[in-house]
Amino acid sequence: MEKKTIFAETGKRLDVFLTEKFPQYSRTYFQKLINQGLVLVQGSLKKANYKLHSEEEIEVTFPPPEVPSVKPEALPLDIIYEDEDIIVINKPAGMVVHPACGHKESTLVNALLYHAHKLPFKVNLQGEPSSLGGTFRPGIVHRLDKETSGVMVVAKNEETMFSLAKQFEKRKVEKVYLALVQGKVQEKKGVVEAPLGRDLKDRRKVAITSLHARPAVTEFKLVEIFSNQTSLLEIKPLTGRTHQIRVHLSAIGYPICGDKEYKGDKTYPRILLHSWKLKFFHCGKKKDVEFTAPLAEDFQKILDTLRRK
Repeated sequence: MEKKTIFAETGKRLDVFLTEKFPQYSRTYFQKLINQGLVLVQGSLKKANYKLHSEEEIEVTFPPPEVPSVKPEALPLDIIYEDEDIIVINKPAGMVVHPACGHKESTLVNALLYHAHKLPFKVNLQGEPSSLGGTFRPGIVHRLDKETSGVMVVAKNEETMFSLAKQFEKRKVEKVYLALVQGKVQEKKGVVEAPLGRDLKDRRKVAITSLHARPAVTEFKLVEIFSNQTSLLEIKPLTGRTHQIRVHLSAIGYPICGDKEYKGDKTYPRILLHSWKLKFFHCGKKKDVEFTAPLAEDFQKILDTLRRK
């Protein structure tokens, strides 16, 4: 086990302060450490919501990460760009990002582990220990839903992972999506600002709510309208909440085509949402970089068909 000692800043919650100091870990992770007695403030146990006083000594014990039995798999990877610090991937629709219940194989992580074995470097295997309920995510600093295609960045070393995690946390990463939505969008552009939290009736879903919610903001711009009463939108999520784009667009009457969970047209084979562009600061090259992923073949074919009508 690794122990680290830091000194508090006044007025902040214990779990919030730790997340700010160690952004590679989540707030939930630190709450579990606190509950397990692995965080001491001035030598004493405190609750996660304890308000810190200036210069209080905090000792955090980090358990060693347990490497789960995730097998490397020779799955195809559409690599847009790669250097010693990052891999930028065009994730196909239908691929789960990391192993979880019901999806322990054929994930992006399985593919990355196989890819790493062929290279003279080691993909970062830092992750929240599975014994604490964390997820094994080598270099994964953000995610896309299973049915969402498009550009993702993966860190290949700890310095890059820390930098990217911080940028996502501070909303410094510019993300642009394309979505085919139901309805003839009247606005040329717009903003949806509505807090998101777990749906009380179905915990697998997300809803606009004021209960245990987090702020969420989504910008959109109209790209094209089709004769079958659908519209192509360019979307910029200014926050990164689970299912944010899907819930926000559904809430304003423009659900994404194929999104069965959020009132989308079920006749489409999948959710027609694509991560198109990603812009961030490359800490190794000391400059901003931007990557674009072409539309998935099935999405492009649907648009081509609509344009011929």
